[in-house]
Amino acid sequence: MNLNSAVLATALKDYNNGKRHSLMGVNKRGEPTAVRHADGNNLYLSVADTGSMSWVFMWTIDGVRREMGLGSFTGAGRACRLSLADARKAAEAIRVNYLAKGLNPLAAKREAKMQAKLANITFEEMAKATVDLLKGNPKKGGWKVKDGVCEQADAWLDSLYLHAPKLMGVRADEKKGVKAIAGMQVARVTDQDVFAVLKPIWAEIGVTAERVRDRIEKVIETAIGRGIYKGLNPARYPGHVQVHIGLKPSSKGKKNKQPSLAYAKVQGVIEQLLADGRMAAKASVFCTLTATRTDEARLMKWTEINWAEKLWIVPSERMKVLTENDRGGDHVVPLSDAAIALLRSIHPLVGNDYVFAGTKKGQAVGETALNDMITKNRSRGGLLALQGIATQHGMRASFRTWAKENRFDNDAAELCLAHVVGTKTQQSYDRAEMLEERTKIMRAWGDYCTGVSNVVPLQVAA
Repeated sequence: MNLNSAVLATALKDYNNGKRHSLMGVNKRGEPTAVRHADGNNLYLSVADTGSMSWVFMWTIDGVRREMGLGSFTGAGRACRLSLADARKAAEAIRVNYLAKGLNPLAAKREAKMQAKLANITFEEMAKATVDLLKGNPKKGGWKVKDGVCEQADAWLDSLYLHAPKLMGVRADEKKGVKAIAGMQVARVTDQDVFAVLKPIWAEIGVTAERVRDRIEKVIETAIGRGIYKGLNPARYPGHVQVHIGLKPSSKGKKNKQPSLAYAKVQGVIEQLLADGRMAAKASVFCTLTATRTDEARLMKWTEINWAEKLWIVPSERMKVLTENDRGGDHVVPLSDAAIALLRSIHPLVGNDYVFAGTKKGQAVGETALNDMITKNRSRGGLLALQGIATQHGMRASFRTWAKENRFDNDAAELCLAHVVGTKTQQSYDRAEMLEERTKIMRAWGDYCTGVSNVVPLQVAA
């Protein structure tokens, strides 16, 4: 039967008054039962045994009957009801836009819902999804996860929360009464949003800024791969970002140099740090004595130390390949007498695998703790207040200048810094290559830094 407005209006009035209406189904025992009334052109009115009514679009595809709900006719409030006229318009739209083109209306509806959901995904949600991809399988180059914790993932996200708060939003902190604020929708991130994040930090902390840029690029790349972000990546490299924040494209491979001390002043720095006694200060000294990067040193674990051979093996997952000149892979570090003495002065904490344990249970000292000791004053958690004069990473440059001026073997000195040396064939050798030469260099550097020897014997490079 073709439905008409008069019959529907009477049925709706009876339903609202709690009465049985003429469109309800009845079984042989006179009990109400569900029934459907055809209006024609694939449109049906579905009536429940309670008398409630809703519109259904029905069609057959590959011999199988399919149906899709269009809306309620007896919903609470006029705004929630779909009239007969509107139901017919909806049915006609489905026939024209989908059935006539051989498309499945249900699949199209699901796709539309998915696209609407994807459009609302925040940058923060996509960042976490990207981290999950990067974790992957540690045996195949993914980040290491231990006891459900991935330190690299935490550091990765923390840098975005710190330097890209507009994109990431604010994390909830119940103790401080801070409510979580949703970050920007990843699909709406523009060039200007990325530049606004990078401009304040590009000149001051260049290496960190480049890491943040790289991480933003990876997040948006993930969104592009999933069809969420349309267009070119606003954090793409090289050229695009640098041009718009004041750097020329030709600076593609250059990092902003971090200030470093003349090596003659390093001994005085180490004396002050050791006198301070805080764990971050000890970590800073150890990082300088071994000429390693901050994360390589602060995340050091007791199990990485070979006491008998006086070696420290930095696992590959912590060796961050920042440029094409960095080796990556496991890094073998010869430990000087000064470095061994420092390690012996630290008492391992129960339940904490890290040598330089932080204040949080089971954690290492903070990501910026070592650099803060050098750049900030004590009131700000540091000690030396050398902001703009020296940084923790700059101590590697101090070491390299010292090694060069004292004419140590150039390749061995570069290997101490985990840099690439030699041809590709030579690079394929064991990471411990030139270990004897590097052991001599690190022993001499440790003695020099701690005042055991103020004059380093010149060694003519072979």
